[in-house]
Amino acid sequence: MTPNVSGLERKLMVALTVTALAPTIGALLLGGAIVSETYETGVNADTLSDLESAVDAHEAHLVTIRELGEAELRYAMSDPELSRATTNRDESTISDRLAALNAATPHLRALELEGPRGVMSRAGRPQDGDVRLAFENHSETGVQLIGWLARPAEIETARTRSAERAAVYARLEEDSPYVRQAYLWIYVGWLAFFMLLALGIGFWMSRRVTRRVTSLAKATQRVGAGDLTVTLPTGSYDEVHELTHAFNAMVRDLRDSRQRVEYLQRIGAWQEFARRLAHEIKNPLTPIQLAAQEVYRSYPGDDKRFQRRLQDAKEIIEEEVETLRRLVSEFSEFARLPIAELSEQRLGSLVEEMQRLEAGLIADLFSEAGEAPSLHIEASEAARAAELRIDTAMLKRALVNLVRNGLQAIRDANGSFVRLRFSIREGAPPEERYGIEIMDDGPGIPESKRARVFDPYFTTKSDGTGLGLPIVKKIALEHGGDIRLLESERGAHFLLTLPMKEHAPRGRLRSVD
Repeated sequence: MTPNVSGLERKLMVALTVTALAPTIGALLLGGAIVSETYETGVNADTLSDLESAVDAHEAHLVTIRELGEAELRYAMSDPELSRATTNRDESTISDRLAALNAATPHLRALELEGPRGVMSRAGRPQDGDVRLAFENHSETGVQLIGWLARPAEIETARTRSAERAAVYARLEEDSPYVRQAYLWIYVGWLAFFMLLALGIGFWMSRRVTRRVTSLAKATQRVGAGDLTVTLPTGSYDEVHELTHAFNAMVRDLRDSRQRVEYLQRIGAWQEFARRLAHEIKNPLTPIQLAAQEVYRSYPGDDKRFQRRLQDAKEIIEEEVETLRRLVSEFSEFARLPIAELSEQRLGSLVEEMQRLEAGLIADLFSEAGEAPSLHIEASEAARAAELRIDTAMLKRALVNLVRNGLQAIRDANGSFVRLRFSIREGAPPEERYGIEIMDDGPGIPESKRARVFDPYFTTKSDGTGLGLPIVKKIALEHGGDIRLLESERGAHFLLTLPMKEHAPRGRLRSVD
């Protein structure tokens, strides 16, 4: 199956092919000319003639040495003293004279007199490869003078080598057209192999890049269609890596922005619902309470038992009406929740506000000093000195809600502490560097309910309205931050993050109602 090839990949392949072919064709033409010229320079008739002349020179040298040896042998054969000694059979004189003659003939390694009955005398020692030269000394006596010619091994070897080279060179010169073509095709083959290898490596490397660019283009189309869950691997560090990293950051920002807008839209809708609900419930409460009181006062009878029932009914109605009024008040407060007005403030001012409220928050929920838990408010010097764009009053309200939730949780579960910690979170993204943590050692929030804790009117308490945490999240989003419920071994652990001053929203961040 042919793999899908994008337009960018086809263009890169064409560019790589043209880039590889241009120098390859030049190298082919130049290399072919060089191969042909080099072969003709080395293999030609003049060089072959020189090699053959060298063989002839070596052979002539050997012939000259043989002629010298033969001349020296004739000189020894004509020696009168050796001739008389041979006629007289004077072995002592023969031996002495052969030795003297052997010393006087440098090209003869040995001399020997041989008669009908065998060797009569010998001077020197012949070796393998020496050439045997023989002349008759006296034909009437049947005696021969034999000499062994010493042939120089280096000359013989040089002659043989020259002859072999000349033969090979003659064949090369004879087959010159075919040999040149063979070398040329070998050169072309290696050149084509390396060209294809380079093209293959180039295609592979370019495909890695183009695949990443193609994936980026497809991911952009998905984002354009509304899918903000796209995340691409960044791969090796290069320009595409930086582009992919920027794309992922852009999609993450878009996703966060859309989630914030959607949440603010939901909050706006719930605020409108709370306003209408508060209006509809608030109007009949007073008439209901007045009617119950009027019924109780208008009873003229003396039936104490019935009168007590009327009083119990009146008290129950008044108590429930008061509960409804409290709910209406909370609904109204949620509906009238103002928009954050951001200005440059030190985070330390918010820390000081919370420290002033510390005792009051505990006293509201714990009437006896002995049962009161501890509330720790911690802030590093760097956090206190940090400057942000915040609405101190709105953030204080959010933190009060979180602290009050923690205190209520540990009151109901006999916990011992709530900790409010301001810090600079170095590991967070650049736009969320400042963190405020609220943690307690209460019962915590069940895993099945963690995903809904910020939904309006969702609560884990029997007497809760489910508006505290949505208000906190709305305030955090209007500051350009966020709030998350973190994993913890015990109790609840919230993290409210705020952006650095330069990344904070300018002016108001309005929700869409």
